[in-house]
Amino acid sequence: MCQQIKRALREDEELLRELAGLLPARSGPVTLTASGERTIAVQAITTAATRDNATIQP
Repeated sequence: MCQQIKRALREDEELLRELAGLLPARSGPVTLTASGERTIAVQAITTAATRDNATIQP
């Protein structure tokens, strides 16, 4: 489904502009802080594993 959305946005510039208009404007740099063992700091992420021997299934 994600690939279908990506294709639709590539092929339809009007749709892309319309959706982009619904998103908030970027407001500059973002500061993230991570503190502690196995801590992560991200602005956007798909998958994260912070334990030993983690198995990620697609």
